[in-house]
Parts: sequence; structure tokens; C-alpha cells
Amino acid sequence: MSGKLRDIKETASNAIEIIHEIGTPEVRSSLDKIKDTTKEVKEIIETLSTPEMVKNMENIRLTAESMQDAASRMENTFRELKASGIFEEIKKTSESARGVMDSFGSTEGGSSGGGGEMIQVSRETVQAIKELVQELKLAVQDSRKSGVIKNINETAKEISSLKESVT
Repeated sequence: MSGKLRDIKETASNAIEIIHEIGTPEVRSSLDKIKDTTKEVKEIIETLSTPEMVKNMENIRLTAESMQDAASRMENTFRELKASGIFEEIKKTSESARGVMDSFGSTEGGSSGGGGEMIQVSRETVQAIKELVQELKLAVQDSRKSGVIKNINETAKEISSLKESVT
């Protein structure tokens, strides 16, 4: 029986000590901070629940999906172009055009007449085609390396889950 009384006394003493600690300025300050934080979180959730924010999040999600679709289409287009052999044809055409231009240049003696201008324009066109092909290759490689498609997909999923948790 005295063991039970001792347990009751110890429990009551512990309860009094806890109540005393709750009354300290440090604990009250911590509880006030928790209360303020809770109030701010509630305001944020209410703001995210407004029709405007829900619409904005949906627009962001749709934009992310559109960007992902565009990147996928660009990669598919590049893959199809490569598979079709068009890059090889462009390369052959470029080499052939260069050969023709070089032969024009050597037969005209570098004159600056109408033929010279045509050769210059042809050279610039061939160079522009080469640069376009190179840019397409770099764009696809960059999207693969940087993980743009993956990042866009993850962002869209996060926005969707946030929207669902808010609504």
C-alpha cells in the first residue's frame, strides 16, 4: 500500500513540476511561436485554396505539361530526322555544293561579278544548314543531359498533388 502511495505522490510531484515548467517564460515563448506558426500555415493553406491560386496552380501544371510535350516532340522529330537519313543527305549535299562552289571559284578567278555573289550566298546557305543541324543536335543532347524533361514532369506531378491536397 505504501508503494502505491509513493507512486501517487511521485506522479503528483511530477505533474506539479511539469505545470511549473509550462509556466516558465521560455516555454510560454515557445508555445507562442508554435501558435504563430500554426496561424501562418493556416493562412497559407487558405490562400492556396482560393479559386485564383487553384487556377494559377492548374495553369502552371498545364504549362509544365506543354513544355514536356514540346520537348518530347522535339526529341522525336530529331530521332525521326536522324533515322530518315536526312542529316546524311544534308552532309552529302553540303559537300557537293562546296565542291561546285570551289569549282566556280577556280574557273572565275575570284571575280566579284554576279557569279561571285551567287557563290557567296550559296556558301552562306550551306553554312546556315550546317549550323542548324548542329544546334538541333546540341539541343537534344542538352535536354537529355540536363534532365529538363524529367524536371518538368516532376514539377507537374508536385503541382498536381499540391492542388489535390488543397482542394
